[in-house]
Amino acid sequence: MAILYPNIDDESQQTWNIHTKDYFKNIIFGTLLLSFSFIILFWNEGNVIYQVQTLEEAEQDLVSIDTNQVDLFNEGKLIHLSGPAVTSEVLTDEKFKVNANNVIKLKRIVEMYQWQEKQHPESKGLFDGKGTITMTYIYEKVWSSEYINSKKNFKHLINHKNPPMLIHSKDFIAKQAVLGEFTLSKGIMEQLNNYQRLPIENVKIQELQNISDDKVSLKFGNFYIGKDPAHNPQIGDLRIRFEVVPPITISVIAKQSDSDLIPHQTRAAGKLELFEYGTVDAKTMFVHARMSNNSFVWFLRFIGLLLVFVGLGIIFQVLRILATVMPFLNSIVGYFSWFAALIFAATFTLDTIAVAWIYYRPLPAIILMLISLSFLFFLRGMQNITKPKKDVQEAPQHTVLVPPEHTVIVRPNSSIQTIIPR
Repeated sequence: MAILYPNIDDESQQTWNIHTKDYFKNIIFGTLLLSFSFIILFWNEGNVIYQVQTLEEAEQDLVSIDTNQVDLFNEGKLIHLSGPAVTSEVLTDEKFKVNANNVIKLKRIVEMYQWQEKQHPESKGLFDGKGTITMTYIYEKVWSSEYINSKKNFKHLINHKNPPMLIHSKDFIAKQAVLGEFTLSKGIMEQLNNYQRLPIENVKIQELQNISDDKVSLKFGNFYIGKDPAHNPQIGDLRIRFEVVPPITISVIAKQSDSDLIPHQTRAAGKLELFEYGTVDAKTMFVHARMSNNSFVWFLRFIGLLLVFVGLGIIFQVLRILATVMPFLNSIVGYFSWFAALIFAATFTLDTIAVAWIYYRPLPAIILMLISLSFLFFLRGMQNITKPKKDVQEAPQHTVLVPPEHTVIVRPNSSIQTIIPR
């Protein structure tokens, strides 16, 4: 009697041998994503705690004062004040002979008319594995304040060359600006960006002709360098406009050092220096500071959760594939899916956040851990619901010795065997 045993399909076995390395590469990649997400989440929460401690400490030490008097009693303290930020300086752009009186900043903005390359990929027949991707290059003329290096970046350089940009944008900042009797720090002055247009007037154009080989003219209160500013700009033409930051009312939270406003060093090792436009009370400024920090915090939390989800999804899918040829994995990943990966990702993210906050905020950290555990119990319940039930018990297996001269017939779905003499 011939006895047949079930065999693994040859093609499947060959595929398994070919792709084993790829499977484990995916597992390693998923593990790296998990590690990277843990670093992002833990660093982010540490930074949040650092910012919270800094703001809480600063809020307790803050003193609101009048801008018109420097009180030596507040020396070295964190102070809050509001008033107009002004300067008596005259900022000058020597190249274009432009002067701006009593402004905190002067900005020269230069744009050049130049070629810009755009790429449009087109795919054909990729679904049959033999397709091609055709790249179409389109060239347009645009005004840009950033120089586009055609020689370095363009695919087709002929007839699309951008000349060098000989004049560039530039910022001019006053050496000193004051808020009442206090001097603003460089950090606050650099953050002031309420720019307004400065029309060009009373400039002698003939004195500017040495700037460029092309004609310099005025067009709608701005400078224009080119042959035809009215209707027909050419590649390489320049247009220059100016903007200024005029005196403006602001509110500041900073440290008093003599009559200077400087960043405040907190005991939590953080530096604090806040400003807002207009007259804003200290409490509102701290609320806005927390809101600004929270927006970036939640963005990084979402990125961390997404990385965990993708990493676990890759690992679970690979293990499911391996389980088809490695039966011992069936009990481990039989019911895992992308849904399970999402639950585990949420659990991992919440636990990481909780670990970071356990010392500084124990109660919220414990609540987060309990929520993460509830996710796992929910997943366990879903697994029990979706797990198939075996309604029919398998019949006990018996070993029967059959003489060689007999044939064994096994009927499907039956435990009855018939032995027929040959």
